[in-house]
Amino acid sequence: MDVELAKLALKNIEAEPQKWNQADWRCSTGMCFAGHVVYAAGGRWVEEDWNRASYQNCHTVVLPDGRTGVVSAIAHELLGTIHSDDSLFLATNTLDDLKRLIDIHSE
Repeated sequence: MDVELAKLALKNIEAEPQKWNQADWRCSTGMCFAGHVVYAAGGRWVEEDWNRASYQNCHTVVLPDGRTGVVSAIAHELLGTIHSDDSLFLATNTLDDLKRLIDIHSE
């Protein structure tokens, strides 16, 4: 797992906790850990304006190299984690849970 990227995403969440909402990939108040991973890697939402985004585009991101995809799939790709292991992206994760999971993946 790309621990450096995961820790950068955590650092960004801690710096601006109001932009973190683990319960949703993306909503008007924030985004989950997967969204923060993508943003930490320089990615952005295909449609930045939450109110104008279609259902499909509200979950689609684009990376600086032009790759696009659903936020969870792109975050998995960036982190080098297995798509079937969504433990980092669970809606119930607290910051402490995320830190523990990153520590486990870094061993």
